[in-house]
Amino acid sequence: IFTHQLGELKGAYVKIGQMMALYGDHFLPKQVSEALHCLEHKTSSMAWTAIEPFIEAELGDRMSDLSIDQKPIAAASLSQVHRAQLNQDGRELVMKVQYPGVANTIDSDFNAVLQMMKLALWAKTGREFESWTQEIRSMLVDEVDYHRERLMTERVAELLASDPRYVLPKIDKRYSSERILTMDYLR
Repeated sequence: IFTHQLGELKGAYVKIGQMMALYGDHFLPKQVSEALHCLEHKTSSMAWTAIEPFIEAELGDRMSDLSIDQKPIAAASLSQVHRAQLNQDGRELVMKVQYPGVANTIDSDFNAVLQMMKLALWAKTGREFESWTQEIRSMLVDEVDYHRERLMTERVAELLASDPRYVLPKIDKRYSSERILTMDYLR
């Protein structure tokens, strides 16, 4: 029931459950950890009618430069990805669009999940547990920091530039923001 409820809540709740499944083997009962693994495949996309106004608010007039596919090509717990095309030259792009408001709820959602786990006596509390939960919280914050992700992607591309085995997408800063990361579409 617990994992089903988390899956229904979407957003940060699902991601928190997924991360706890991934890293919780030492702190959670086996049954809880195994149940949380079902969240790894429990992501559905947000409707275009909810995403489009968010993209407009983030990009403003620049949105008119793009033809964005309304149907996402991928969905995750914190974001979804849409193909797009530059109207001017037809260049293909992908836009990783963070779900509206998800970054603002990470702390409260995380605290709520921890509280539920402690109340159900599922978590082995103590110094190690607190360190583990802080690490997961930090990873969640990093995951919604698109500025950091852009810098990391650019740095990795720079490091691998002379190696023909790797191709990394180029970030398009003009169509990126704190909550949208736009880059070349690579087949």
